[in-house]
Order: sequence, then structure tokens, then C-alpha cells
Amino acid sequence: MKSMNMTEEEYWNDFAPAQYQKILSEQNLSQALVSERKLKQGDLGNGIIAYKQQLLQEAITSKKVRIMDSSVYPRIMDYTNNRYQFFGESEHWEAKYAYQGTEIRREVDRRTTYSNEDSYKFTLKYKGPLEELSPIQKLEYSYETKGGNGKRIERFAEPPKEAVFTSEGSSKGGAKVSEDEVIQVNVKWDGFEESFELRNKNK
Repeated sequence: MKSMNMTEEEYWNDFAPAQYQKILSEQNLSQALVSERKLKQGDLGNGIIAYKQQLLQEAITSKKVRIMDSSVYPRIMDYTNNRYQFFGESEHWEAKYAYQGTEIRREVDRRTTYSNEDSYKFTLKYKGPLEELSPIQKLEYSYETKGGNGKRIERFAEPPKEAVFTSEGSSKGGAKVSEDEVIQVNVKWDGFEESFELRNKNK
């Protein structure tokens, strides 16, 4: 207790209960896995490591992680990972909107909390040869989802060196993009304008 800079009262009231709860949780987990015949009694250490690897692979495949037994671990967690790609094109332009979002639900002390965060990358590409963009002085493009929109203006003092333009961002707690979303895109450049839609080809 002295090395931890704690009084005896602080140790037994604050530190010890949490450590004891952790030990009980680990014991409950081992006993539950043995009773379900997922582990052998004599090989708990290596068995738990192998079982955790199995759970990880299953989570990657299904994109969901769920722990539903509060006697094993004092939280209920639901983790969902969404990855979608939306594609579309017009006469002169093609675009891709890559989206990744995570949703996490936890239950602690009978309270359920929810959090989500996401990131995206919008890629716009001119379909013709780069030389056709040589006279361009201004490029303006925008994209709109149900949860929000983005807009970017680029000005050129000299001909662009590539025909690909990108915009990306991330947020926490914002509106999420659904897999069946239809994203509206508008492109304006030097007196020309084209609009088109991006859709998830896997839907």
C-alpha cells in the first residue's frame, strides 16, 4: 500500500473491490467457456488466446461483436462496422464516395450508451485526357447525402497536373450514411455544368 501511495482505507475501499471484480470476471469467463466445451479445463491460458483469435476472425467476417452475458463481463457491447462505396458518372466526370462508419452500444450499470463515428473520401475524376483541362481556371464540385453535404472550389493559375480531385473528412456523433443512399453530385467548370448520382453497386 505504501508503494501505491494509498492509505489502508483507500486500498480496501477503492482499489481492492475493482481488482476483485476483475478477477471474478476472468474466472466467470473461464468457467463459462469450459462449461460450453469451448475450452479444456487444463489448458485455459492457451485456450483463451486461441478463442479470442477465433472471435476476432468471426467479428471481421460478420462486422459485429456482441458480448451478451453480464455475468461474464459487466458490459453488453454491440459493435457494427459499415463500409460502403458509391459510384456514378456523367458525360465528362466520374466519381466515387467511400464511406466507413462504426456504431458502438454499451451497457454499463444498466445504462445503455451509444456512440458513432465515420469518415469518407470523395474522389472526382475527369474522363477525358488531361490536356482538355488545360484552359480551366475554376472547378467547383459538391456532393449531398441525407445526413450532410460537402462543397469544394479549386482555382488554377496554371493547368492542373492531374485529372483527379479529392475531398475527405470525418465526424463523431453525426448522421450516418445508409447502404442504399443515393448521393447527388454537381460539377461546374468554366461555364459548363453536369449533375449525376452515386449509388452503391452492391445493393
